[in-house]
Amino acid sequence: MGLCRSQDSESQCHLQAVIIITIRPLIGSGIVIFLFVRSFPIPIAIRLLLFFVAATIYTVASCYCCLFQYVSSAFFQVQAEAAFAHFMVGNTTSFTVADWPASMNMAMEAHIDAFALNIAAGWAGNDAQVANAFTATYFVGFNWTYDLDRDSSTTLEPVARALSSLSSLQALTVSIKGEPHRTGEQLLPPLHGFKDLHRFAVNCSGDIPRPYCEREIRPLIEASPALIEFSVQNFARPANKWLVRECVSLQRFFNPAKPALQTLELVRVPLPSPGLRETLSSTLRQLSVSTPPASRGVDFDWKALWSSLRETRTGLSALKVSGSERAMDDMFQYLLSYNGLQKLEIMHLQIDHQHEEDKLAETFWDKIVPHVRATLATLAITTIYEGILCYGPSAAAALSQCSLLKDVTLSVGTVSTSWAAETLSQARNDRRVEFSRLDEPHGSPVNCGALVLCSLEIPLETLVLTSTRAAADRATDMYHLNSGTRRKGSPQGYRAMQQRRQMVDGIEEVLLGMRAPAECAANWPLTVAVESSSQLSRQEANSVVYYKQESTEDE
Repeated sequence: MGLCRSQDSESQCHLQAVIIITIRPLIGSGIVIFLFVRSFPIPIAIRLLLFFVAATIYTVASCYCCLFQYVSSAFFQVQAEAAFAHFMVGNTTSFTVADWPASMNMAMEAHIDAFALNIAAGWAGNDAQVANAFTATYFVGFNWTYDLDRDSSTTLEPVARALSSLSSLQALTVSIKGEPHRTGEQLLPPLHGFKDLHRFAVNCSGDIPRPYCEREIRPLIEASPALIEFSVQNFARPANKWLVRECVSLQRFFNPAKPALQTLELVRVPLPSPGLRETLSSTLRQLSVSTPPASRGVDFDWKALWSSLRETRTGLSALKVSGSERAMDDMFQYLLSYNGLQKLEIMHLQIDHQHEEDKLAETFWDKIVPHVRATLATLAITTIYEGILCYGPSAAAALSQCSLLKDVTLSVGTVSTSWAAETLSQARNDRRVEFSRLDEPHGSPVNCGALVLCSLEIPLETLVLTSTRAAADRATDMYHLNSGTRRKGSPQGYRAMQQRRQMVDGIEEVLLGMRAPAECAANWPLTVAVESSSQLSRQEANSVVYYKQESTEDE
């Protein structure tokens, strides 16, 4: 059981409680630093000295720890990936809720990232003090981590009761890092006592048990009539072969509907057509929905979703989807039915046939993007296979109409050699762009980063490029996807992975070799990322613009 520092504690520590349930050890790697809390009458200098000695001894013993984060104070320096403090709950007999934040703040000043609570079995004050500790985290900005393997289930009820009694609590996040069906639904945190929340999120690595949805999550939602943000991530870890058998549908969660709801996120949550229109609120402004490709393995009616949004005249400002392959025409009809879309993300498209994807691409670049050009600020559209949906002349013409566009994520593949050669030649002659390396032929995917910079006529802040698979792989992939199997290792598969890695490296090398006068490179993005590799940041020296690979080392 432990407490972990929140990433955004300054902005949300007075509004949000975060519960993390895990079946993994809290301390996986890093070093454990023993913190002597205020209940010991020891001068601060002695505490720091003992702190340093304990940390040094443990660091020497823990030779497996090789990644470290810089931690410093006036008397010592320790490098660690994460610094944990063992907190002896038995030494807090006289503590009140107000005493815990003081000790936590002292640890935070010493760059402690997390507490591991040491609890003596059978001590009568365990439940009360653990509840006090986790209540204090709400005010300090720490997250509550509960380990299903190591922690007593008796602490869940008092902690949940203490948190739910906070009158100012408006947001709650529950993260279950494990598979509930292996540990028992009774070990999950009780939520039925929470009420009047404005924001609620639950994500689970496995399938959220149906009884837990009905007995704990649904009462919380019913008791929060002013809920404006709701997020459920079922099977939060990618696992396309798993079927959704337990998690209930959105209609079961929202009965009745929430008229104030503005933000909705669903990952592998069933969404059948009955009652869908009555469940969705016309006040909805941000929607993020994800299923496996073509909603395989989950009862999700994409067509009904788009028709319901259209019929209720819901005008989204932000939309993110993955898995709507068999209802893309319906989605496009919905997008064309209103104005004002600012953020559109269509991720990981895996359409069954090449001709279907090419037809979809023509509609997207010729109709959808021009329709939203006046308001669109963020666009992401990625596909698994090469084709017209990747960046090329159609995409360049459409995107150049979007004057407000700042952040773009695109897939790349082979493009027309004649268009690529003309684009690069024009960049050399008219904009004085210099290339230290270009691949042959010019339509090669390796040149795609340079082609975006040379053909896109709007200034971007962020550009992300994703690689694609050969179109010839589609049929085999679809067979495995439909049968629930996966490719076995083969020399051909290994070579394909190598080629993909080489392509990513090649794209970066071409970008790093580009130079242009500042006045001719005004539209070049501030940052460029290829796949999940390190970012390239835009630099300027002596009125010349170029890219530099950002360092991954701590300064």
